[in-house]
Amino acid sequence: MHFFRVHIYTGRLSANEFKVELYANPLTGGGPAIESMSAYKDADPMGQQPFLGEVCACRSAGDYTARIVPYHVSAAVPLEAGQILWQR
Repeated sequence: MHFFRVHIYTGRLSANEFKVELYANPLTGGGPAIESMSAYKDADPMGQQPFLGEVCACRSAGDYTARIVPYHVSAAVPLEAGQILWQR
């Protein structure tokens, strides 16, 4: 398994207003790999909140990028927007 930890500065957002995911481009003949990350403690007074995630070691850890996706129970967010420019 590969384990990931990211620290998100949430500002005025609460953790239920977005999701943090690990994303990897599709392999031949499949869809992208998307794994949810979980907050493992509350944000500190500065608004930093840590998130943890794990994925199978069947792919390189370098294949994955953490991303933040807006979330609201009543909103539909497109599956993948073609306008996103990924940068490492």
